[in-house]
Amino acid sequence: MRKLLVFLAFVCLVGAGAESCSSPATKNERFFGLHCDFHASPADTTSIGSTLSEDDIREICHILQPDFIQVDCKGHPGWASYPSAMGNSMPRIQGDPLRKWRDVTKSEGVDLYVHYSGVYDCRYAGLHPDDAVKKEDGSPESWYLRTNGNYADSLLIPQLLELAGKYGLDGIWVDGENWAAALDYDPRTLKAFQEETGIDLDGSLPVKGTPSYDAFRDYCRELFRRYLRHYTAAVHERYPDFRICSNWAFSDHMPEAPSAPVDFLSGDIFTSLEYARYAVRAIEKQGLPWDLMTWGFRKEGKVKFYKEPLEMMQEAAEVISFGGGFSVYFVQLRDGSPDMPKIRNIATLAKFVHQRKAWTFGGHPVKEVAVLLSTHEHYLESTGLFLRNGTESAQDAVDVLCKAGISTVIASEHDLTDGKASDYKVIVVPPLKHELPEATMDILNKFEDDGGILIWCKAEEMPELAQTVASLYEPSVRMETASGPVEIVNLVKDGITMVQLINAGRYDTPVCDIQVSIRCEKRPSSVYLQPEGEKLQFEWRDNRAYITVPSLDIHSVLVIEPTA
Repeated sequence: MRKLLVFLAFVCLVGAGAESCSSPATKNERFFGLHCDFHASPADTTSIGSTLSEDDIREICHILQPDFIQVDCKGHPGWASYPSAMGNSMPRIQGDPLRKWRDVTKSEGVDLYVHYSGVYDCRYAGLHPDDAVKKEDGSPESWYLRTNGNYADSLLIPQLLELAGKYGLDGIWVDGENWAAALDYDPRTLKAFQEETGIDLDGSLPVKGTPSYDAFRDYCRELFRRYLRHYTAAVHERYPDFRICSNWAFSDHMPEAPSAPVDFLSGDIFTSLEYARYAVRAIEKQGLPWDLMTWGFRKEGKVKFYKEPLEMMQEAAEVISFGGGFSVYFVQLRDGSPDMPKIRNIATLAKFVHQRKAWTFGGHPVKEVAVLLSTHEHYLESTGLFLRNGTESAQDAVDVLCKAGISTVIASEHDLTDGKASDYKVIVVPPLKHELPEATMDILNKFEDDGGILIWCKAEEMPELAQTVASLYEPSVRMETASGPVEIVNLVKDGITMVQLINAGRYDTPVCDIQVSIRCEKRPSSVYLQPEGEKLQFEWRDNRAYITVPSLDIHSVLVIEPTA
């Protein structure tokens, strides 16, 4: 009872404080942003905020012109990097660095979000082992928290209310979420699993190889969904305009229909360009605002290599070509100040992205050729509850088609229900290790019976997948010739076809002699190459416009102006 009274008193305090706090001046679109965090830890000897200057924050706003900035708040170790009333603040903080970030960004008209580690919290797990995930032997995990424990009500929700109320932040990017959700062998979870599902464990554990294992994994996934719905709804009840994202929720990690009131979807890409190509297609289709973040560096073991701006431009092109937003991640210094030399180095990247907003942001890809990303297969094959592994064949299929210049999207089971399969012309089913559910098979068979092209792939046939598609279907946008690989995204924005061309080869080597043909109902009035602003000549025959692009550096857009 005492905990409840303390929690209610805190909520009232935050509510009272919010009345005197003016709301942010703007709520910007999340088109281009900068993400910084540093996962504060007691091992740090530097006082947080000691070298953080308003001038640096203001310079970031001026040279990058970001819509939003995300900074550290609470990382995986579980320590807050600002003076919080929650009792989890770092022992050495000078002033209020988060207030400084908020005041400057607000004066510059830039939205401020924070990075906050959710399910992954070492400090809380150590202080409250009863709320930590339990292993098969009953011992508590050192990092991961039970999603059906007390954590959300005792820390997560109160701290988010503090950030929304006291600091007037625009939103939060919650990290360490679905990918940190784990099987929980706590007796209370096992008891609830049996009561809710009717499955009698008969004193045994649902471990790998037992009949109840997959059902238990599904149950633990549902516990995460409940946790996500619970804390987002609780915060939105007090602050409906506070934007919440749970990292990688409803993405390729979690390829299912959104079932929680998150405000936008996002994720961080730290591996390859090919993974960006796959991830963007899995997240775009979910019907929510979205953006993806690329790391400004790559790690090989413990060695960190910083990416060239051109390399990040190519990754940005993958993201914005599907109509979403893009951000870049650099680690803050250990006192929480920004790494200004690294940030200044991406001024050209920021300019590159901003130049393309008018012909990308808010657009949607045309649904013609789709690769099936089976949720059923993914959840059976993934080694975790919501990890990215387990559907490598779907990623391979996307790569094959994209590198062949075929505009490709992704569809999962929920994208095909209620007659939505007819939205597509071709569905490619990559090699699977498990039989699809009967309901999915019924949908695919009907799709084929109704005239759709259904292609089932075997592993040895993957290299010829693109030729098979090309022989069976004539796409609206077709790559005719090019000196190197060019990825095509057939994007429509404001009713205008805006064909995205991405250099899919080396980012430092232009692709030359590109010819693209585009099927149109009528001869276009004009074709422009953007953002170059160049009007292009084209040939018109057989209801197709044949357009030549002499050279492609990283990314350009063919804007097809229709005849009035």
